[in-house]
This record gives sequence, C-alpha cells and structure tokens, in this order.
Amino acid sequence: MELREAVRAGLAGEVRTGFEKLEARIAHVEREDIGKEPAERWLSLSPEERAATGVIAPTRALRDEINDTIRAQLIAEGAVSGPARRGEKLVSRGLTNAEMARASNYSAGDTVIFNRRYKVQDPGGGKGVYRSEEMELRKGDRVRWTRNDPGSELANGETAAVESVAKDGVRFRLEDRSAAKLAEHDPQLRHLNRAFASTVHAFQGRTVDQIVAAMPTGNRT
Repeated sequence: MELREAVRAGLAGEVRTGFEKLEARIAHVEREDIGKEPAERWLSLSPEERAATGVIAPTRALRDEINDTIRAQLIAEGAVSGPARRGEKLVSRGLTNAEMARASNYSAGDTVIFNRRYKVQDPGGGKGVYRSEEMELRKGDRVRWTRNDPGSELANGETAAVESVAKDGVRFRLEDRSAAKLAEHDPQLRHLNRAFASTVHAFQGRTVDQIVAAMPTGNRT
C-alpha cells in the first residue's frame, strides 16, 4: 500500500510526497541509470527471491528498458535459453477514435485490427491501430498478453513463462500453473510483451513479497 501510494504520487507530479512515503527505502541514481539500477537490483536476487519480487516503472519506455536489461543478463546466465522464435509484436499506437478517422494519422506499415462489427458511419470505432516491432521468444522468457483471445481464452494482462519454442509453436506456463500452446502462425503471438518488469497499471492485481520500483523525477513519457 505504501509503495503504491508513493508511485501514484510520483505519477501525479507530487514527487516530494512520494519520496516521503518511502524514506529510507530510496536509492538515488543518475537519470541515465534509472533503467539499469532496478534491473540490477532484481538480478542480484536468488531465483526464489526473483519469483517473489515485482519490478515496476511508471512509463512504457522505462519498462521496456528495464526488460531489455534483465533479459540480456538472463540470457548470459542461461536462464533464458534454447532455440529462438523470431517474430514480431504489435504495439498499440494509442490513437483515439477521432484520430483513427483521419487518414493523415496513419503511417506506412501500420496494422489495423477490427475488434467488433465495423460501422460505416463510425470509421474510427471498433478497431485498433498498431505498429510492428521485433519480438524474440526463448525458453525462460516472461510475457504478458496485450489483447483478449476468445479462441484460446488468453486474457489481456495475463502473464506466463515460455516453456519451449518449437517449429510448430510455443508452449507457455500460466500463473495458475496451467499450460497453453499457440501454433506458430497464431495471431495471438503478436499480442504480447515482455513481463520481467511492468508498468504500474499492468501490475495491479498481482501479489508479491516485495517490489523494486523506478521513480524518475521530472517524469517523461
């Protein structure tokens, strides 16, 4: 509760309030190390402690930086290993309905996905606009789905660990310990992100023993 209130205060620009709530638990680092420091703190833990420790960041950009740092070290350790599936993920461009109605807001290479029956009189409604980014998966990767999938019942926000990568698809172990498999060309493989670190919003609902949080002052998106 204390940490959650501190992070929310930081996001609201009330940096002093956020820091006062944490007091001695704060480590001050240079801005260029704000992504490296929380990653290294998590990596310094034992495997058992890592499993019980969350890593959170206030922005997607900082979350991605922490994820990249953690994953690179896990590959070096051999905790993320084996054959790699090289594909792509779809990242929402966050366009509003009004913005999606204007052709000038689309870029070459954008992917448009219709989420419900398309209405001619509402050209912005019922769809999402995404950009593509490279996404590699190996055994040991931790991922979070970013879109509901009625076919497999995988839900937006659900996390899992990659158990194996093969030519015919990817096997996952979900947080409830159940297994799931997505075939190689399943579109749901494009709707996921790394989940070693999470944004504050995405982390809500999870239960862990402790948290490592990045809280930059003068927060930038």
